[in-house]
This record gives sequence, structure tokens and C-alpha cells, in this order.
Amino acid sequence: AFATGNFEAMLALLSDKIKWDMLGHKTFEGKAAVSEMLAGMGDASADAMEIQHIITHGSEAACDGIMRYPDGSVIAFCDVYEF
Repeated sequence: AFATGNFEAMLALLSDKIKWDMLGHKTFEGKAAVSEMLAGMGDASADAMEIQHIITHGSEAACDGIMRYPDGSVIAFCDVYEF
């Protein structure tokens, strides 16, 4: 949902207690703060998303890869999830 810019669908799946830590930038705590941050991204639809690794263990998971955007920019990501 994030790669396609469908932030509403993504927010529906998140816990109210979400903590989104953008290393070197800022930490967003709570669904309202994350929703506000996403709204500021505008149309963030990626042309392509390449997942390089997915690792799971118990109630934790990690995923890394890259997203390519229409303006030619490429953003690398590494996300860690706790369920």
C-alpha cells in the first residue's frame, strides 16, 4: 500500500501505538502522527518496488529493498516490524 500511495489502506492495518522511526530524521508516534507525515508526502506512488530480503522470526520481521519513482529518484529502505 505504501509503494502505491494508498496510505488509507496502510493506516487501517497499523496499530494505534505505531512508532515509525526514520533514522537520522524523525520519529513519529501514534497513528495520527504517521497519518500527518504521510499526508505531507503528496503523491508518493512508486513505479517499481524491488524487495531484496525478507526475514521473519516469531512475531518480528524485516524487509529491505528499493523503490523507484517517476522522477528518476531511487529510495532504499530497510523496515523492521513487530507484531
